[in-house]
Amino acid sequence: MHDWEERISVRSDVCHGKPCIRGTRIMVSVVLDNLADGLSPEEIVAEYAPVTLDDIRAAISCAAKLTREERLARQLRENLKRRKAQAKGQALTQAVHGPDNSTASGLPKSGP
Repeated sequence: MHDWEERISVRSDVCHGKPCIRGTRIMVSVVLDNLADGLSPEEIVAEYAPVTLDDIRAAISCAAKLTREERLARQLRENLKRRKAQAKGQALTQAVHGPDNSTASGLPKSGP
């Protein structure tokens, strides 16, 4: 959809500046969450009365545009690296202290 910018608005005084269906407080993220949860576009239109099928298409187009933005792509890569590092750190902690916070020997960890 090439005219998604006509159907999606971003205003600092509406939903904290998040992209919304124009004239509503229905955020693009809400539409996408509903699609991800398995609702059909028709079901979303039925659930959110002012939303049309063209609005759903515009929300998807807006999201596609955002994913092509280099800044967003960089942020997603950084978040993935951080999550992997956290998971690695948690695995190391569990290997040393065990899942119940005891030491590898089975004795309770000393200290506070």
